[in-house]
Amino acid sequence: MSEPVLFVSGASGQLGRLVLESLLSKGYAGRIIAGTRDPSKLAGLKGVEVRKADFTDKAGLIEALKGV
Repeated sequence: MSEPVLFVSGASGQLGRLVLESLLSKGYAGRIIAGTRDPSKLAGLKGVEVRKADFTDKAGLIEALKGV
């Protein structure tokens, strides 16, 4: 069985950051993918995979959600 994967959209916003911090502080055992329009805002964030995810770019969003 593969590990669970969570995708947090809007991860560089206020709520998205809180969700990420909560998951990380509680030791979430699965894989976390953080989606944001501007991945540079999440530079240096440990324990998550950051992907560019823009809801106005259908092809890019499909790519960002691969494996989720």
